Amino acid sequence: SDLASDDNVTIPDGYNLVWHDEFNDGTTLNNDWTHEAQPSGWVNNELQNYVNSNSVTNLSDGKLNITCYKGSDGKIYSGRVYAKVNTGWKYGYFEARIKLPKGKGTWPAFWMMPKNFTSWPGDGEVDIMEEVGVVPNEVSSSLHAEGHNHTNGTQVTHAMTIEKAEGEFHTRSEE
Repeated sequence: SDLASDDNVTIPDGYNLVWHDEFNDGTTLNNDWTHEAQPSGWVNNELQNYVNSNSVTNLSDGKLNITCYKGSDGKIYSGRVYAKVNTGWKYGYFEARIKLPKGKGTWPAFWMMPKNFTSWPGDGEVDIMEEVGVVPNEVSSSLHAEGHNHTNGTQVTHAMTIEKAEGEFHTRSEE
């Protein structure tokens, strides 16, 4: 919701709450959220098709569930969603409580992308948290920009192993 105060949300010193979503209204995402719909291979040669569908994103018990599945057509489907895609935020403190899936082939991420994206890495990207499922419970944070990216060997990444990162909720944040 756009409410700037909520007794259930902890705000770090020096910050004001400008937006949050606790996923406790309805069963589908509200208009603050935008699905990215793209075919397989669109980015990073990924197999999944990103779709705008309740079959991949739904709300229940105060949680956003993002599901990946193989359809009867043999294709892989998943969800990729953005909050406030048309306005975004330039600075701030960003936090999410996330439970990672288990399994090789998964690559969940909580990241910040530029509002007016034109090219990567020129427009930048901040990966607050991502986990490549082939390395269970290892999460990383990365900064991608023109001067900091894997293609020229200057990517800034911090990786760490978190016991039970898969299957239990953990809070991820970035300032």
